[in-house]
Amino acid sequence: MTEFPTEWQHWAWDRARQWPSVQPEQFVPIITIVLLGASLFVILSKQYDATVKHWAYGTVGTLIGYWLRPARAANRKKSN
Repeated sequence: MTEFPTEWQHWAWDRARQWPSVQPEQFVPIITIVLLGASLFVILSKQYDATVKHWAYGTVGTLIGYWLRPARAANRKKSN
């Protein structure tokens, strides 16, 4: 049996429609900055040994690969 939306659910749906839609592309630079900052902190800090730094090097490499991949530039040209 399907339940009908309550008054609170209608209110929540109306509020959600009023908020501006956020595209995933808007979060990519923010996530990149946070991950890059944390990775560089671990890499440049003297308090972490080599085994702990491996994830930081991997994260930096992944971020560089993500931003330099050729498909990203091709997709950007198609959407404009």
